[in-house]
Amino acid sequence: KLLLDMIGDVVESSRLEAGLVTVQAEPFQLIDQLQELETSLAIPIVSRGGELTFERDENLQPWLVGDSEKLGQIVRKTVLVTSRLNPQGIIRVSIGQAVSQAGDCQLNIVVEDSSLVLDQTEAEALFEPFSQGQRWGGSGLELAIAGHYATLLGGSLTGLALSPGLRWTIQIRARLDRSDRPASPPAAGQVV
Repeated sequence: KLLLDMIGDVVESSRLEAGLVTVQAEPFQLIDQLQELETSLAIPIVSRGGELTFERDENLQPWLVGDSEKLGQIVRKTVLVTSRLNPQGIIRVSIGQAVSQAGDCQLNIVVEDSSLVLDQTEAEALFEPFSQGQRWGGSGLELAIAGHYATLLGGSLTGLALSPGLRWTIQIRARLDRSDRPASPPAAGQVV
């Protein structure tokens, strides 16, 4: 699986550099996506002896229009890199959003490990392709890809070394879907 992930990252990095990656604008349910991410990411992190918590702003808009796949990949890659840097760390993912009157939404996602010790130069170097691969594993392309995705979605991905600790800040813009969608998916057999 590791080899397939590395090959996938090299191919995706090449596609990004060639300008072949596009952004989809489709409605998606943010809360469900965050719950799926938390569940799937907790398995490898806990198996290494780490911890993962997701904290959501209680006022998150449930439906957004944007590229949910790329948003999920940004969070996934950032959390997994953080876990590789400190396998027994406690990773906290905080999600909030700011909504303009025009309906634009900026998602603010912070991925933080307060026990990881890196200086700012090391934190910034992690965004360089192949920089973390030899020391910490992985392809070394994860954060470079996540940063490209964030830019494509009209946002950014930055890293800040704390003393001790490391904080990734992800800011993504998305448009709110103000349709009358249900707050949760319909139950089996329910007609909407």
